Amino acid sequence: MEIILETQNLCKNYFPGEKEVKVLKNINLKIETGKIYVILGPSGAGKSTLLHIFGTIERPSEGNFFFIGQDINDFSKDQLAVLRSREIGFIFQSHLLLPEFTALENVMIPAFIRAENPESRLEGSNEKKADIKKRALKGLEEVGLKNRVNHKPQQLSGGEQQRVAVARALINNPSLILADEPTGNLDKEIGKRVFQLLLDLNKRRGTTLIVVTHNEELAKCCNQRIYLEDGHIVV
Repeated sequence: MEIILETQNLCKNYFPGEKEVKVLKNINLKIETGKIYVILGPSGAGKSTLLHIFGTIERPSEGNFFFIGQDINDFSKDQLAVLRSREIGFIFQSHLLLPEFTALENVMIPAFIRAENPESRLEGSNEKKADIKKRALKGLEEVGLKNRVNHKPQQLSGGEQQRVAVARALINNPSLILADEPTGNLDKEIGKRVFQLLLDLNKRRGTTLIVVTHNEELAKCCNQRIYLEDGHIVV
């Protein structure tokens, strides 16, 4: 059993005013490589906060967090940026596509960012624009958008935009995909298709997938459940 993420007594606190707010409390988890996890719980339970910590967007206030055996608490901001570029893909509820760029260009952006940062490149990698474009085209074909590559977000349906976001998340071949309510803005049938796409990609690529959702029907498709309530994991 290979572990990609591990937390030990992890806590996250905020100070929105004079009083401290404890969002996550003593979280102990081991996330296995290649599996699909769903994070469930009521609003305000800390689901998105936990996902942001998994994605190294936020740091824990207390406790330890390990990514592929590395203690993230010891990483600088620049080192975390490199880690995200190499290992993590993000899919958000609101797509976050850049409106002035085509579907193809939106998918290519994370690869360009990594290519321009020498510290983010994998050893021996010096990828050219043509190679990045080829990978992006393949990714869009994989999500069923082969004929929509030159369309801008406003020319795409909500489901198509979310599929562009999936292709963008996969462009750097990450070991981990984090999805925060990825079907929340979609109708039921399109949401099912997007979620099935994620399941299929997990099966083909072996990418670890962690999803935050309120959709119980979609949650049933996942290997493992993490239920949060009031910042605690409920067994």
